[in-house]
This record gives sequence, structure tokens and C-alpha cells, in this order.
Amino acid sequence: MNVQDGALARAESPTQARAQPKQRLLIRHGHWLIAGALGLVLFVAYLNTLAPTVLAQDSGRFQARAYVLGIGHPTGYPTYIMLGKLFTYLPVGDVAYRVNLSSAVYAAFAVMLLYLVASRVTGSLPAVIAALAFGVSRTFWREAVIAEVYTLNALFLCAVLLSLVMWRERRSDRYLLLAAFLSGLSLTNHLTSALLIPCGGLFVWLTDRRIVRDWRLILKASGLLVLGLMPYLYLPIRASMDPPLNTGDPSTLQRFLVHVTGRQFSDKMWAFGVTELAGRIDGYWNLLLKQYHFALLVLGLIGAVAGWWRDRAVSGMLLLVFVLTLIYGLEYDVNDAFVYFIPTYLVMAVWLAIGIHTLLGPIRRLSRTDLRLASVVGIAVALLLAVGQTWALHGPIVDASELYAPRRLIDRVAQAPPNATIYDTENTTPLQYMTHVEGRRRDLAILQVRTRDVRETLDRHLAEGRKVYFFHTHYRGLLSETGRGLRKEYGLWRVVECKQVGNSSPVAAPTVQLGCNPLRPPQSRATSR
Repeated sequence: MNVQDGALARAESPTQARAQPKQRLLIRHGHWLIAGALGLVLFVAYLNTLAPTVLAQDSGRFQARAYVLGIGHPTGYPTYIMLGKLFTYLPVGDVAYRVNLSSAVYAAFAVMLLYLVASRVTGSLPAVIAALAFGVSRTFWREAVIAEVYTLNALFLCAVLLSLVMWRERRSDRYLLLAAFLSGLSLTNHLTSALLIPCGGLFVWLTDRRIVRDWRLILKASGLLVLGLMPYLYLPIRASMDPPLNTGDPSTLQRFLVHVTGRQFSDKMWAFGVTELAGRIDGYWNLLLKQYHFALLVLGLIGAVAGWWRDRAVSGMLLLVFVLTLIYGLEYDVNDAFVYFIPTYLVMAVWLAIGIHTLLGPIRRLSRTDLRLASVVGIAVALLLAVGQTWALHGPIVDASELYAPRRLIDRVAQAPPNATIYDTENTTPLQYMTHVEGRRRDLAILQVRTRDVRETLDRHLAEGRKVYFFHTHYRGLLSETGRGLRKEYGLWRVVECKQVGNSSPVAAPTVQLGCNPLRPPQSRATSR
């Protein structure tokens, strides 16, 4: 056999024939494999810190409403509730745990897509560090272990960004149309996603201004954006069926519009003037410092500046997302405004990737291969250690794996006497879960009463002969002004008239009665000279 025949035989060897497609496959899907590995690693972290059961406040509302397919509090959150219902069928934990698990899944996928976005803007190494840093940032991780909408919101944001970047790479209209559809769909999860529309429009305009003259494409994109809003139909359709937990009853057009726009919160928007803005910005900066290691934050700020020279379209879009989200959060007067800043932390992660890429630029131009490799490895290790330090710091802070207080509250309330009425002025959501999901103690009347309405409501219910209970003793001062006190019964505090000092209940403690004998300050004594 001559040399030419031997070369031909080697080229056609079965081993190489099998290896080449595998190698091409690995190269083609390498980014997806890295993204999958990142998502898996962080999902394990979220799983280890996941809340184990029912929760309070909005999380408890989502848990109960996902199970019964109820109507969420304004602005409705139909997509989160319908997806949450799918998670309730999983054969793990209780229903509440399964809905908590959905947030961890969304968070892991958000990190995966963030890596894919950053890797297309910079490269694999900066994108890995950026995705990990965002995945273990304090607020995002905190939302990943409870039933809340914000990790799904981050997932939609990353999906829209990825679709836009892939459209620019491949110049295929289908990616642009996908971005339009996802923008509409994201609105049905959280109203702040409306900010994505002008941001995406700016990216398209900076990339190819001719698009604005393609009316057919714009018409298709507009139609798909509207199609993405279809989950909103869930609200009036389901409300018309009179479901359990039908908040706001958006079965009519007027109530639907009030519900989805959150009109009752309009007085909390633009609540701060110019004089208060400096303090609000300072508060945001302190929050930002708690998300990332300081060295990574500095690199992110460098990336925000360097991005203008590297990629004007991406930088313009990211800056607009950052600014609009920041303004929205700064001017919204609610206790949990800090969660509205999560998109700014996500933008900071992409800027971090750009900053790392900028840092590695001079190193990649070194002539000596060994020096170049050693420098890249050293920087990568240092940055990964910074991420690891953040991971170790935030883990114990956000860990909700031992959060059983709402479950213990349910166990206390389950001991109440038949047909009792139970008040709370802050949070009754765990008890909604008890009655509507677990089907326990449906005989109880559980009411969330505003503090200013307690007296009037209490007078009416006591006149009706109801036994009224509180969870705690915080309101004994308010009750003492009406000649009433609290007595410990069944693990709760029953409202009693102060003249009622006897106790016929076999389980109550007659010596534990509060509010009827308020302490009086001692009288001053005249001192002799």
C-alpha cells in the first residue's frame, strides 16, 4: 500500500470518523453545556436553602392560589400562578414546598440564560464569573428560596436579552419576533416588564435603523407582543367561576383594569421628591454593596464605561434597563422596594463580564504563552475566590431551610374551638393555606382587619356572640381602651371583657390575662428637707 493509500485509510478510520462529529458537537453546544453546569450547581445551592413549607405574606398567597387556581393580589400574576399549579403536581414535599421549588428552578434557568447572554457579548470565562456572581447575590438568592415572582421575572429578562443578541448575530427575524412575544408574556408575570419594550426598541434601533421602516416586521412583532399577553385572560375567566381566594374579582372589565394596573397603589408611585432622592440613591448604593464582592463591583463599573467603546447597542440597552428600573424602584414607596432592583443587579453582572473581558485584553496580547496562561489562570482564580467569599457570606443569611414559624402558627390555630373568629392586622396568609390547601378548620372565620378598623369590627362580632382570638398580645393596649383584655386559650389570645375574671375553659390558664390591669406610674412622694 503506498503513502497515499495509507493516508486515505487513516482519514477514513472509524475512530476518527466518530470523533470528528463528537468534537464538532462539543464545540457547537459547549456554551449550552457550561450554562447547564452553572444552572445545576446553583440549583443545588438553592435547593439546600429552600423554604421547607408554607410561608407568610405574599409567598403564602402565591402558594395557596397556585393550588386552587385563585386570583393573585394586584396585579394578578396569572403566569406565575398557572405555572405554579403545574409544580403542585410534583411528588416532593408539601404543596407549599413545590411552589417554593418553582422559584429555585426559575432562578437556575435565569443564571443559565445570563451566562449565554454574557458569553456572546464577551467570552466564556467572564460570563461564568458574572453568572455565578449574580446567582449568589443576596437579594436574588433570597427570592430563589421562597414562592415569589422575581426569579421568573429575571428569567424573562434574560430570555428577551438573549433573543435580541441572537437576532443581531444571525439576523434572523424569528429571534426578534421571539423577543417581542417574550416581552408580552413577561408582562403577565410582573408589570415592570413593560420597561423591556423601550429597551429592546433602543437595541434594535442602534443595531439596524432600517428595521423601523419594515412595517410588516413591526406589525408581526406587535401582534406577537399582544399574543404574549394572553395569560391575562385567565383573570376574568377564572374569576367568573367564583374560585376560592378570588382577590379583587376581576370578572368585569372595570375591575380587571383596576386589578392588572395596580391602580390602588398609584399613590405610592412617584412618592419622593428631589430633596429625598439623594437619600434614596444612597440606600440603593448600600444595597448594591451587599450583592457583590467589592472587587467585582468595581469591575462591573469599569465594564459599564468600557462597554460604550466595545458594544454601543448592548451598552445602550443595558443602561436604559438599569436607569428605568432604578428610577421605578427609587420612587416606589413600599416596604419591599428592594426586590425591584434585581434587574439592575442583573445588568451589573453583564457589565462585570465586560469589565473582566477588558481586564484580560492586555493579557491576551502577551507574546509568551506561558506568561499569558499563568496570568489568565491567576485572575480567574482570584475572581472565583471573590465569588466564593460572597457565596459563603450570603448562604447563611438567605437560608430559609429552617423557616417553620408559619407552620407552627397553623398548628396553634388548628387548636382553636369550633366556629371561632380569628383576627390579625398583618398576615393571615398561612391560615388561607391551612383552610384552602390542607382543608383543615374550615369552620373558622379568619379575618385580616386593619388596625384602625379593629374596634368597630370587634364590637360588631362580640355583639353577635362570637369568640374572637388574636395570634399575639400586640394589641392589648388598644383593647384596654375599650375595657377589654386578652386571655390565653388554646394557644391563642381570646378577647374578653375585663370584668370577666373567671375562666370556664378547661384548657385556659386563668392566671394569664392581659390588658385589664394596666400598670400605673408610682405616685411621687414629698421629700423632707
